[in-house]
Amino acid sequence: MTTKTVIINSPPGSGNTYLTYLLKKVIECDEVTVNHDLEILNSDLKQVALIRNPYESIASAASRHFFANEYPIPEEDKWNIEDTKIIQVSINDYMHRSRLFFESIQKKSDHIKLIAFDDFKNNELKYAEEIAKFYNFEFKDPDYDINEFIYKEATDFGVGSRLSNTKSKEREILDEMVRSYNKIEEVYETYLAIKDSIQSTRNML
Repeated sequence: MTTKTVIINSPPGSGNTYLTYLLKKVIECDEVTVNHDLEILNSDLKQVALIRNPYESIASAASRHFFANEYPIPEEDKWNIEDTKIIQVSINDYMHRSRLFFESIQKKSDHIKLIAFDDFKNNELKYAEEIAKFYNFEFKDPDYDINEFIYKEATDFGVGSRLSNTKSKEREILDEMVRSYNKIEEVYETYLAIKDSIQSTRNML
């Protein structure tokens, strides 16, 4: 790992793809890595974690399996929306991973830059600048439409649908399946507690 590396470490579907493309354009660093790794989370490495409503992040993470023609995933990981059994297993797996992440963050987060996804998406450059300061890296304020540029780059790479605001039919079905999965409620309550903690910290600044 290079000395000027930004580590993004959040549950899948938290907005990591967009944040990665953004930071590569506006922060002077050698590398931006994306992880969903509890071992890294529990280390003392400086890192950034997006905290997103698990009902949204779990559906977003699962939706990647339906981008068969563009998203670079193995053939065996591409699903049919009618295969509800494998989807339910995956929802449970993503829920479990989110729960472990949130529980670890509640125990120790002094080395983590926690950012609420809802706040980030409304002022992404402000939070990108905060991340630059967190790492003591230089921030480069863009003089162009950063969202349009990032979407083009992501589309060229084959992950444009991960950043689209338009929901596919499959994503709408996934949203409904996730909302009806009662076990996520406990993870959601933990998410709310972390989000409140983030807000309380910001209020003291």
